[in-house]
Amino acid sequence: TLKEEKDVVDGKLARLRKSSKELEDIIESRRPAERPTTNKAKFVKAAERPTTGKVETAKKPAVRYAEMYKRTSKRSTVRGNQR
Repeated sequence: TLKEEKDVVDGKLARLRKSSKELEDIIESRRPAERPTTNKAKFVKAAERPTTGKVETAKKPAVRYAEMYKRTSKRSTVRGNQR
């Protein structure tokens, strides 16, 4: 019976390999042929720049912004039918 089981397993393995090969052939036939393209992206290293001449810009203080929009008149700005 061991020989019979081996024959059964060998038959299944042979069918599996055949169907696998057929699937690979189908997939290969569906795959588009690789065409040589001239528009391929080329990755170039960024130009190295010396960082010695780098000047940091100081942040502007928020006080100046507040002064710019500060109301100069102390009068109420209520208009119309508001309470």
